[in-house]
Amino acid sequence: MKKLKSLVAVAMTAVVLTSCLDGGNSESQYEAYAVVKMSTKSFRNLAYESDYSVPIYSPQLDNLTDGQCIYAWKKINGDDPVNQSATEFYTASEFQYRKISKGEVATSLDDTTTIKKNEMTVLDAGAVSYIKGMLFVLSSHPNAASDQTNQISLSYDRSQEVKEISGQRVYEIFLRAVKVTDGKNNTGTVTFDNAFEMSSFFNYAISQEKAENKQNVYFRFNYIKEFNKDTTAATWATSKVIDYPIPTDK
Repeated sequence: MKKLKSLVAVAMTAVVLTSCLDGGNSESQYEAYAVVKMSTKSFRNLAYESDYSVPIYSPQLDNLTDGQCIYAWKKINGDDPVNQSATEFYTASEFQYRKISKGEVATSLDDTTTIKKNEMTVLDAGAVSYIKGMLFVLSSHPNAASDQTNQISLSYDRSQEVKEISGQRVYEIFLRAVKVTDGKNNTGTVTFDNAFEMSSFFNYAISQEKAENKQNVYFRFNYIKEFNKDTTAATWATSKVIDYPIPTDK
């Protein structure tokens, strides 16, 4: 199973890259999740890998729609004059990407007593990054094909009291996964990535935690671990608690 990274680890990667390029005399190649947004300054589509690092430009981004989520590999030459004088973005000398599907989000809790048609069990779930209001989530599933199509959704209940776990205020997010079409590849344990518009959740959670003089938002995923023999009932499990530091400008 693909290892689930933390929000902090991804943020650190972006910081290291930025510091290397600022000094020039370097060439970096790496992979990262990103959100494509059109710049109101240059009117170009740029790939934002965090809310604070310098975005990336490649002509391959030109045909993508605003808000498209991607996972991209790129090479950036810090010695290139266009990057040494860069003020708004870095230009990649090589760039490849794949699109990330967007999942549905409900601000009212999904019915956890009902099993959906073709619902899948989950082995683990975690968040890899939160960029421009989009939360990138990995979920690992048994008996799945890598080329099947799924509908992954998140739901949460604002009216539900925040749970205290090991001295931390933890918000509960429920992840559901339904197989839409079968795949042709061999089945096994497969990890899928999806992006979710979660700015409403984080804006709400941040306001609640700041009112409690907290500096972090803690949350975790709830998911179906297994079904009973006739698939009429489900056993739920939870992911590890995820720590999202509240940005200082929020």
